[in-house]
Amino acid sequence: MVAALQGGYLLAETRQDEQPFVLALDMALGWVEAHAMADR
Repeated sequence: MVAALQGGYLLAETRQDEQPFVLALDMALGWVEAHAMADR
């Protein structure tokens, strides 16, 4: 999760666009949600 956020932040800063950060956060949260549901 932290690596996804760091990568998204780095891309967002480099491109001067927030979309990579938003996408990385969305994907990381989706991964956590999918694995949390699988453990139930």
